[in-house]
Parts: sequence; C-alpha cells; structure tokens
Amino acid sequence: MLIGRQKGGHRHVSQWLPRERRPSSRAARTPIAQVPHVLQGNDRIMSRLPAGVKTDALGVEKSRGLAVAALRLLLGLIGLHSIGLGLIIYMRPDWFARVILAAEPETPFFLRQVGVFLVCLGFVYGFPLLDLTRYHRLVLLTIGTKLIAVLFLLTNARLAPASGVIQLAALGDGLMTASLVLTYALARRHVWTLSRAVSDETNDVSG
Repeated sequence: MLIGRQKGGHRHVSQWLPRERRPSSRAARTPIAQVPHVLQGNDRIMSRLPAGVKTDALGVEKSRGLAVAALRLLLGLIGLHSIGLGLIIYMRPDWFARVILAAEPETPFFLRQVGVFLVCLGFVYGFPLLDLTRYHRLVLLTIGTKLIAVLFLLTNARLAPASGVIQLAALGDGLMTASLVLTYALARRHVWTLSRAVSDETNDVSG
C-alpha cells in the first residue's frame, strides 16, 4: 500500500514508498522535488504516474542541474570578489583611496574596517555552498545586500571625487545582482516543478 501524507507542506519520497521500504531515520527523508532520479528508479511508482509527470521526473533534472550549477558558480564568484576586494582595501588602504577613490585618507582605520566587513560578507555569500538545498534561502540575503549596495553607490556617487569609478562599481554590483536573481529563480522553479506536478496529479495514487 502506498501512503502519501503531507508533513510540513511538502510530500516526501519516503512517504510514497510501501511502509516496509520507508527509511527509519527522519533525517533520511528527502523532498521528492530534489531527487527525481528516485522516481526514475522505482518502476512500481513510475508505472502508476501520469505520462506528463513521468516526463517531468526524467527531464527536469538536467535543466535543474544546469541552473543550480550556475547559481553555485555565481555565489562562489561573488563571495571571492567580496573577499578579494576586502583584502585589498585592508592591506593597501592608502593606495585604494588614492588610485581608486582619488582621495587622500585622513586615517586608514575606516577603510580597513570596510575591508574587514567585505571579507566577512564574502564568507556569508559563500555559506550556502556548503548545502545549497538547506541554505538556499540565504541567497536572498545576498541579493538583498547587493541591491542595497547598488542603491547606496548610485545615490552617493556624486559625493566622491571619482564618481565615475563609483558608478562603474554600481554597474558591476547591478549585473551581479541581476544574474543572481535570474539563476536563483530558475533553480527554484526547477526544484519545485516536479513537486507541484506530483502533488496535483497523484492524490489518487498516494491518498
């Protein structure tokens, strides 16, 4: 007998299996949308699903994999960019102020403080890479901080001697933000495509 209960708003693969094949550990349960290959390997379940759902189960994985890979790459590059920029500012504050900002710093303290902050942000940006499935919502934090950075740079560029450099920095952050929003949206869409299809069309199978 197949059992398909709802728990926490998500249907789990383990709850679709016969009772004797369920994993004993709660931690072993995996959301069905994250492992379409489980459906592919289970002929008993696949034979009872509608044809469209079977196609989703077999076809969504490749697209989702590309989107998630792009998201991982972007998060890594954004994190490295922040860490690298922070280290440059911290180690060479006078050079950064004169060459990049076209200004003479009164003290390197505040620039070095900015450098440390950027390094910390870089590690926060990269943290979801440890487990993107579990920490994917932290990507929204990265998007939010980048949007704030773009708004700050655009609205305060006129206050800096090298306003053109500040505007270029805003453009760079804006491109990073747009790319991150796009890849995150694609990854999220593919992650939940199969889950919605299965939940909508197989209540009679798993009920």
